[in-house]
Amino acid sequence: MVLLAGARGIPSVIAWKREVRAEATENRQALASAREVLASERSVRDSAIARGKRVIALAPLLLSGDSPASASATLEG
Repeated sequence: MVLLAGARGIPSVIAWKREVRAEATENRQALASAREVLASERSVRDSAIARGKRVIALAPLLLSGDSPASASATLEG
């Protein structure tokens, strides 16, 4: 009887171990992906800041006017 119960339980334990290992592999991959995103965050932020500065530098070329109000009037055209 004990042998029969053990024979039924062993495949279940083996299947459970496979599931746990597969889940651990998925978690490691998700962690690696998250670390890559965090590592690239600084360069993305720096790039966004640099692009913003370039857009601000181009603003006088795109809009004419001595004040924001006159530039707005130019846009209303």
